[in-house]
Amino acid sequence: MFFLIIILNCIDINSHFQYHKNMYVCICNNLTSKKIEQAVNEGVSSTKNIYSYYNCSPKCGKCLSFVDEMLSNRDNFSVKNT
Repeated sequence: MFFLIIILNCIDINSHFQYHKNMYVCICNNLTSKKIEQAVNEGVSSTKNIYSYYNCSPKCGKCLSFVDEMLSNRDNFSVKNT
């Protein structure tokens, strides 16, 4: 039963992201979903610029598609209006 819950949470990025607001997205660079949300709140809008914002670059590349998906679903972020 426990494994089924994990699999179901991973299927849909929206449900997965709602339940894990501070999960590791890029282990190589220590980027969490919270850090990505902070960068988006500062106006960063592309995957490349997320890495530039934190002065790093993708290493293994396994996170890139997930970061792209997160940015395309910005409704999940609590974006601050400045």
